[in-house]
Amino acid sequence: MTLDEAEALRETLSAEFARAGAMNLVQQRIDARRINGFVRSLMERPMRELPRIFAASEPSLVGAARSGRALKSAAFPPLSRIIAHGVADDAKPNLSIGFSAPAKNDYRLEVRLQNPTVATVLYAQEVVRRAKGQARIAEYRELRCHSGSRAAATAAGLSIGHSIGHAKGQAGSIGLFVSSPGGVGVLSNSHILARCGRARRGDSIYAPHHTDFRSPPKVALLREFCSLIQDDAVPFDAAFATLIDGVVHSGNKIPTGLPGGGKRIVAARSKPEPGRLKVSKIGRTSGHTTGIFSAVGVSPTLEYAGLGEVKLTGMLEILWDRPDKAFSQPGDSGSVVFRPDTMEAIALVVGGGVRMVDGVSEGVSIACPLDQAMTEWNLRLL
Repeated sequence: MTLDEAEALRETLSAEFARAGAMNLVQQRIDARRINGFVRSLMERPMRELPRIFAASEPSLVGAARSGRALKSAAFPPLSRIIAHGVADDAKPNLSIGFSAPAKNDYRLEVRLQNPTVATVLYAQEVVRRAKGQARIAEYRELRCHSGSRAAATAAGLSIGHSIGHAKGQAGSIGLFVSSPGGVGVLSNSHILARCGRARRGDSIYAPHHTDFRSPPKVALLREFCSLIQDDAVPFDAAFATLIDGVVHSGNKIPTGLPGGGKRIVAARSKPEPGRLKVSKIGRTSGHTTGIFSAVGVSPTLEYAGLGEVKLTGMLEILWDRPDKAFSQPGDSGSVVFRPDTMEAIALVVGGGVRMVDGVSEGVSIACPLDQAMTEWNLRLL
């Protein structure tokens, strides 16, 4: 399908799900007798007995949903086993719809489940049906923000990927050096520079972070940030701090000794197509890594240290290009994601975890697009 068709269908299905929810769709399918007797018997039980997640049967269940096959009873373990394998009662099911481009100018929908219930899996199957098969279903597990306290090497002066953070927060990475009406500064995540929104404008920012250096120098003052402490889904996780006079930095050049050393990261001229696009990042913990930009517009729920679960919306999904080589690790939050072919900056790393497709696990990172923070705070890359 075309980009316009994918975006329009994604918007329609996402709005339908938000308005009516998966249970409404499932009831419609029960009423229309488009659901087999086994699943109907599950759905007619009290809500507290509905299965939350069923790791033992996930490959066959999601595989059936992806292919449009009927969900046979053989795909499920006994109900008692489903409940025994379930997650805690307070775990919230989540379904989001993004899109990707597996071929140039040929788009498909990307459905992502977290803590799936029978209802959300059935809705995912409905998305595949409505997209006429041009959709893929996967499940996110163990997604967490990538702040951290692992020791990292430091260098004289500031550069992208350098250790940074708030005195009362966790360590992360400098993403980009940007200019604003109020001066030159650094861009990173809100959960790194602003303690998820609990900090105040004017708070001191240190680089390297105190977990990496005993007496870290103060390098910037917090100026702008978004709050992650809200009931609604959060559209971006970013913060901006202005540098103190006299702080030395190398701008948005790739540090010497890394692939592309000396090249400058630039602003994106157009939106990249997700699918098989190679991207890179430079972070405090894992340094320079590469991955595959696989989907855009996903809305995952991440676990934030000291805060709990936060639902983000409009995020990018990045697959690790090797199972043994993580694209991002704890401490890499805030690092810039860029295209090594054009050197265009497209996002900031937020966190990561595992993506399951047909029972196969893959490492995945979640990144926040730059657009909203750059526009809202009138920022420009140096």
